[in-house]
Amino acid sequence: MKHVISTLAAPTAYAGWLSNAGLNTIEKKVVINGGAGVAILGGGQIVDTPNASRTEVSDEDAAWLAKHDHFIDHQKRGFVKIVNVPIDPEKAAKSMSKDDGSKPKTPSDVKAAAEANAAKMEAGTPPLQVVTNKDK
Repeated sequence: MKHVISTLAAPTAYAGWLSNAGLNTIEKKVVINGGAGVAILGGGQIVDTPNASRTEVSDEDAAWLAKHDHFIDHQKRGFVKIVNVPIDPEKAAKSMSKDDGSKPKTPSDVKAAAEANAAKMEAGTPPLQVVTNKDK
């Protein structure tokens, strides 16, 4: 058995397709768990999920994933990796990319963006202006 560590925000189904007389059908599909770093509402407050997830896969599925174009792209970008032992995904995620661009903003993200915008305004960058159709 192998394990796939993922820092993607959502589960991802990697599929292999067969085309027969113009009809595409799935030949094989391997689903890798996601949900890393997504803020969720739990018990009336926002709770951050772990920074990575781990999915156990067979040796055959791991070999298939290692040749799959979409998986290879995610691997090159640092969002997934195949490991031989069931390591703690949080520890493995320290050396991986954390933001695949689909994660929702957390309160700390919004605060950091507001502070960055305030710093720009103090530096003399003009503030954003709302333009309507009437102004054109």
